[in-house]
Amino acid sequence: MNIRILLILSTVIFVITGCSSSRATAPLSPEIPEASYTGKGTNAGPMLVGSLGAMGIGVGIAIDIGIAKDFHQQIEIHKAKYIKNISFLLNGYFPNAESFSLSQLDFTAAQRDENLVNTSLVIKVEDNSDIDFVSIELETIKFDDLKTSDAFWQSLEKKLKTGL
Repeated sequence: MNIRILLILSTVIFVITGCSSSRATAPLSPEIPEASYTGKGTNAGPMLVGSLGAMGIGVGIAIDIGIAKDFHQQIEIHKAKYIKNISFLLNGYFPNAESFSLSQLDFTAAQRDENLVNTSLVIKVEDNSDIDFVSIELETIKFDDLKTSDAFWQSLEKKLKTGL
C-alpha cells in the first residue's frame, strides 16, 4: 500500500515540476490603442481654407480622424484571427517576455501616393520588472485595403516572419 502511495505521489510531483519548466507563450493584449492617421484630410485642409475659411483646416483634420477610426475598426474586427500567431511570433524575438501590448499605432499617407499608407507601431514588451518599447515600421499598405480588410494584421505577421 505504501508503494502505491509513493508511486502516485512521485507521479504528481513529476507532473507538477515537468509542467512548471515549460513556459507558455506570452500573450498579446487584445486592447488596441486608438489609431492616428495623417494624410488625405490634412493635405486637403489648406485647399479647404479657400472655400471654408479657417474651418477648412479643422474639416481636414476631422476627415483624417474618421479615416483612422475606419482603420481601427478593421483592426478590431480581424484581431481574433491573428492575435495568437502574433503572440507566438513575438515570443520568438522576446522569449523571456511575460506579455505584449500595442501601445501606439500611427498611419500616414505615403508622400508620393496617397493611396498607399505607411504604418508604424510600438509594441510594449514586459519582462519581470523590465518594460521595453519596440518600434516597428511595416511595408506600405493600400489605403482601401486598410479600410476594408485584415491588411494591417497580414502586414504585421509578414514583418514578424521576415525579421524586425
